[in-house]
Amino acid sequence: MVSTHRQETMFVFRRNGYSTDLLFDFSIATDIKNSSYRTIYFDQALLGMSREYIVKGLDDEDVGHYYDFMQKVIAKSFHIATTPFNQDLTQVAILLGADPDRAKEELRESLQFEIRLAEISIPREKRRDATKFYHPVELGNMSEIAPFISDWTEYSNRLLTEEVAQVGSGQETLLLYLRAWCPNDVSCR
Repeated sequence: MVSTHRQETMFVFRRNGYSTDLLFDFSIATDIKNSSYRTIYFDQALLGMSREYIVKGLDDEDVGHYYDFMQKVIAKSFHIATTPFNQDLTQVAILLGADPDRAKEELRESLQFEIRLAEISIPREKRRDATKFYHPVELGNMSEIAPFISDWTEYSNRLLTEEVAQVGSGQETLLLYLRAWCPNDVSCR
């Protein structure tokens, strides 16, 4: 189950305009089978680097460049000027008071987690036929399908915000683009 703290973090991200598509994509778009209808889509995570590259792992040159890029982006987000001393995010974390060994390990772990997400994602070339991934399901059934969020109606409403839209008491139909999330014993049409 996603901790209450992590869910609250997602809501803070949303309120401040940041992406909430970290573990899975949550979006509203036109229904591909009925263009006059908009629906909520749940799909695989949006990765910081194309799946085809990141699955090659930490030893790949391109993934190494991505890791370097991650460090520079985080340094800029803390408004820390990059110098020869702090080009490594570990140095940035140290400047902010982190333990050097722990900072280096945690950044590496975050990249390894993103690699694992990529490994379980469906490659782009297998996603060309959108109807294969069209699985309508009632929002009320999401807790059975993906129990890591305890109340999917509340989660959806807090991500959508009142200014965008709100969903009802669980009878709203949404689309799962991940069949792996849809076990046989749960109603996924």
